Formats: sequence, C-alpha cells, structure tokens
Amino acid sequence: MSTSWSVRRIESIDDRHIDELANLLIDAVDGGASVSFMHPLTRERAVTFAQTPDGFSSFQERLLNFDVPAAQILVVIEATGSYWVALAVSLHEAGFRPYVTFSS
Repeated sequence: MSTSWSVRRIESIDDRHIDELANLLIDAVDGGASVSFMHPLTRERAVTFAQTPDGFSSFQERLLNFDVPAAQILVVIEATGSYWVALAVSLHEAGFRPYVTFSS
C-alpha cells in the first residue's frame, strides 16, 4: 500500500495545525520513533506552549493540574539555544524547581 504525502512550511499556526502536528507526533511515538517522548503519548502532552509569558503561564497551569504544589515539581530543561533562560526564570519566579542540563 502506497501513501501519498508532502512536506510544506506552515507560515502561521492555528488550532487546526496544532491538532494535526499533535496527531503526527503521537503517531510517530506510537510507531516507535525516538523524538524525546515516551510511549504512550497523549494528545495533551503532545501539544506545546508558546515561548511567551502567556505560554509559560499556560504551561505552569498544566503542571499544577497534577495537584502537586509548585515547590515539589522539578522541571528539567535542556539548555539549547537561549529559549530556556526565560522559561527557567518564569518557573523559578512562580515557585517551581527548574533544573537546567547542559550537553557537551
């Protein structure tokens, strides 16, 4: 069976695109792909957050849905590029425990 597919650049992201990308990520993990997520991957975990103060707040709210105090939640962040700095500061200021790893 042959499946037709194409690669395209998404110029702007809307909810439909996020849903499609989440489906792709879930299918890849279900198929055994190594993409930094463990099987089973739920839709909720597959959806990301924006690298903005509002996005960080949304992420923090999702973390608090586990009914664990922020001070007991360790968030491990890989230091790639510079995006991690604002996230780590935001988490720290909100009472979470950010832990930054550095690859060599």
